[in-house]
Amino acid sequence: MAFFFSAEFAPFTIALIVMLAIGAIELAALLAGLSASSAVDSLLPDLDTNAPDASGAELGPLSAVLSWLSFGRVPSLVALVLGLCGFAVGGLATQFAALGLVTTPIPAAMAAIPGFVAAAYSMRIGGRLLAPLFGAIHSDVASRDDFIGSFATIIRGTARQGFPAEAKTTDNRGVTHYVLIEPRDAAETFEADSRVFIVARQDNVYRAITKISSRTS
Repeated sequence: MAFFFSAEFAPFTIALIVMLAIGAIELAALLAGLSASSAVDSLLPDLDTNAPDASGAELGPLSAVLSWLSFGRVPSLVALVLGLCGFAVGGLATQFAALGLVTTPIPAAMAAIPGFVAAAYSMRIGGRLLAPLFGAIHSDVASRDDFIGSFATIIRGTARQGFPAEAKTTDNRGVTHYVLIEPRDAAETFEADSRVFIVARQDNVYRAITKISSRTS
């Protein structure tokens, strides 16, 4: 079994070990009346991946990727375990197939490619199959207009009128949401890290200003 820790097999063997370690930590936490998954999820923002229409946010690139990988549908550690399992199984299957075809394993970097593909689809498919067991992680999603009158921070891109950028804002429950924002005034632009004030919504895009004045409509 030493070959499982050879350079060609080690990344996938380590992924299995980490997966089992996470499971052991979660089990120990549950026996102690705690939940490691809940602790991790509490540190992460709510990406509203389950209901972008209800939140008024059209998914940005980061949110779209995490949604595709089932984050927000199942606890984060569950999604991670699914990914590690898929990576390990995909990589090991590739190496054993190589052993059967050419009698020698291929470099780990090459075997990692199908491993990552397997990891992604394990998270996507497994997350959707397991989601009903966990229920909706965030069932009380903010309504479309709840963010009007709150501050937001541009996190990616430059917002111009007609060209919204992704921003994050926090609702009255302290949960972070990702939304699309553009300036209310055509002459304004919002760079990354700009702090803006949301004053209106049009479809899935919010309009904002940088200075609060009496003209907010």
